[in-house]
Amino acid sequence: MYWSSLPRVFALMSLLMAMPGYEQTHQEAVLCATHWPPFTIVENEQVVGSISLDIHREAFVRLQQPMRIEYLQWSRCLQAVREGRRTAAIDLVATAASLHGSVSSSYYPQYLYTDRERNVKPFDWQDFSGVPVGMVRGYTYTEKICLQRQWQEDYANDDDTVVRKLLIDRYRYALLDPFVADVISQQRGIRLFRLEPMVDVEPLYLDFAPKEKALMLAHQRVLQQ
Repeated sequence: MYWSSLPRVFALMSLLMAMPGYEQTHQEAVLCATHWPPFTIVENEQVVGSISLDIHREAFVRLQQPMRIEYLQWSRCLQAVREGRRTAAIDLVATAASLHGSVSSSYYPQYLYTDRERNVKPFDWQDFSGVPVGMVRGYTYTEKICLQRQWQEDYANDDDTVVRKLLIDRYRYALLDPFVADVISQQRGIRLFRLEPMVDVEPLYLDFAPKEKALMLAHQRVLQQ
C-alpha cells in the first residue's frame, strides 16, 4: 500500500482520532505470528518478514499507535489473543469467533497434492468421499472445506509431517497451500503434483482480541483509504 503525501497522513490521523469509539492511548500493541512461509518468516524465534506485516505496520503508524510483533507457536498465539494478552494475530482465516475488519491483507489458496503423477486427476468433492487426506491439526480451514469435505481426515502436527506421511504412503493426497508445498518440495528434493481446480481460497485478516474492537475499527478505516 502506498501513501501519496505527508499532509494526507496528518489529515487522516486527525479524522481517525475524531471518529467515535477510537481513543489514541499510545499503549503498545503486541501482534503475534508463527513461522508460516511465505506469509510469515521466523528466524531464531524472531519475525523477520511477513507478506502483510508492512501493511499493518503502516496502518499503526498512521494511527500513532506503537506496535511490535513477536513469534509464538500458533495455538499459543491464538489463545493469547482470545484471552487479551496479545492485541492481534496476523493472517487468520475469518471465523464466527474472530474479530477483524472487512479488508483482508493476503489470501490463502488450498489444493490437494500427491507425490505420484499417476494419482493426478481433476479435483471434485464427490470423488474424494471417504478418501484419506493429510491435513494439519489445529489449522483454521475455510468454511467451505469444513462443510463440504467428505474425505477421511488424517491429521499431523505440521505441513512437513503431512508431506512425510504422504511419502510413506499413509495416504495418497494431502491438503496444502502452494507456497508451503513449494518450500517443502525444495527442502526435500521431491516433486509434488497439484490437483486442479483448487479446493478453496480464503482471504486472511488481522484478528484482534475481543477487547480491541475500537482499535480494529480504526485499523480498518486506515486500510479502506
